[in-house]
Amino acid sequence: TEKQQAIQAMEAIVQALKAEKQKIIQEKEDAIQALEAEKEKVVQAREELKQQAVQGELMQVFKARKLNAKTLETEKLQAVQAKETEKQQAILAKEREKQEATEAKETEKQEAIRAKEAEKQQACPSKGDR
Repeated sequence: TEKQQAIQAMEAIVQALKAEKQKIIQEKEDAIQALEAEKEKVVQAREELKQQAVQGELMQVFKARKLNAKTLETEKLQAVQAKETEKQQAILAKEREKQEATEAKETEKQEAIRAKEAEKQQACPSKGDR
């Protein structure tokens, strides 16, 4: 029936949203792991530089690279956050579309009911018209 088809369509949309949410969570976890791996590389590089920092010049190099690593980490985090925001907006847009579709179907149902009632009124005139 039309109602079952609408329910199935809504369930399919819900499943798609759940899959999208899981995908976003996985991508977020992957991004976090990548950042952690990058952080570990920075920590290792920092340790190596500390060992080499016998002269003052090498200490200056270490400080510059430390700052660059922080900047890179910040930029990567901002990119992840921007991507997350973009995906959240996409999910909200899909939810709005789902809501609009539901409202449109409900309006169609109401109009069909009104049309049937109008047909009944025309088919069976009230006692006062006889």
